[in-house]
Amino acid sequence: MESPVSFYAFVLGAALHRCYLQPDGLVGRENTILHLVYKKNALRLIHHQISSLDKAPSDALLVAVLIMAAHSQRDFVKPSVPASTSPLAATQNLDFYGNIGFTTAHLAALYVLVEQKGGLESIKLYGLRDTLSFADILASTYRLISPKFDFDIQAVVSMRSQLQPHITSVPVPSCLGFHELNHDQDCTDLVGVVRFVAEVVLELDHFAKKRRNAFGLTKIIQLRNAAQHKLLSLAPQVYQERGQRSMIYRACWYAALIFSDLVLFPLPPATGVRVRLCDELRRTISEESLEGWWECCPGTLTWVLVLGGLGSLSTPHRSWYTTQLRTTSKRLGLTSWEQFGNVVGCYLWWDYVCDSLAMKLWHDVGEQDSVVFGTPIHAQ
Repeated sequence: MESPVSFYAFVLGAALHRCYLQPDGLVGRENTILHLVYKKNALRLIHHQISSLDKAPSDALLVAVLIMAAHSQRDFVKPSVPASTSPLAATQNLDFYGNIGFTTAHLAALYVLVEQKGGLESIKLYGLRDTLSFADILASTYRLISPKFDFDIQAVVSMRSQLQPHITSVPVPSCLGFHELNHDQDCTDLVGVVRFVAEVVLELDHFAKKRRNAFGLTKIIQLRNAAQHKLLSLAPQVYQERGQRSMIYRACWYAALIFSDLVLFPLPPATGVRVRLCDELRRTISEESLEGWWECCPGTLTWVLVLGGLGSLSTPHRSWYTTQLRTTSKRLGLTSWEQFGNVVGCYLWWDYVCDSLAMKLWHDVGEQDSVVFGTPIHAQ
């Protein structure tokens, strides 16, 4: 490795990974001191390069700042259980980086340096462009905002063209339920992205069930990252007014991100992302009377509430969602999970992950009333 600044940054990252792998996070005094020494040397060299910068920053400097942004914090919480049963839960070290988080100052500096470099397209070091793009998506997911960097969509377009030929032999998630939103032009882009997410989930289903001609994990990860970038890019900050149209858009966006947090982009509980999503979804639904929503799109509201319920396990919001679902079951005449499953199955759903959580949710709903609950429809 030619650059001292990137060398010390890499050693710092490796040291933190080693600490994380220790049983119960017991890193010892020696490892703690080494981590601090590597961090000090990396910071000193980064500061020296930035302060004497008279041209576009080098790729080595970008690598060093990126590593510092993602590895500076040594305090982390190792989860006792996985964030999700999804096969994607530990891909690209989501389980590791989700327990550490980014350092805000280094992340802000990284965005400035990439801009000074001329954008991602000006980066020559192999793999760095994709790594920066992933870091941007991960950091944006933490904060529930739109990513800063554009996503290289050409490779994804090429892969999408390969999706259909080998998946026509099994049912495709139709997302037909979202036709309820066809009257709302503001939801058109969101529904289109949700359909893309459904395509990625179908490909993930092929992989998880070891079906013939399934994509490998590398391609699925690329599709996953593209789907997450698309979802985040539709962040509803453009809505300044409040009203039913705004509420439906934002509620569907939060519900789609809860689904992603369960299936495509699962982050550990330490990030608090799922709790914040459930909280924001609850606040959004509570803003307006649901009467208008019941009249125009009752199925969509049911799917939104179920996703909120799935994500709210072990959170303060659980009882609120179960109460709303109990009301929903009475309003729509749904007396079993099979009937609920028929509704949510027309939207965005993956039985591999969602059914086990749905059973717990339906049990909680049934405990509050005399609703009859059975097995999830996909499990029959």
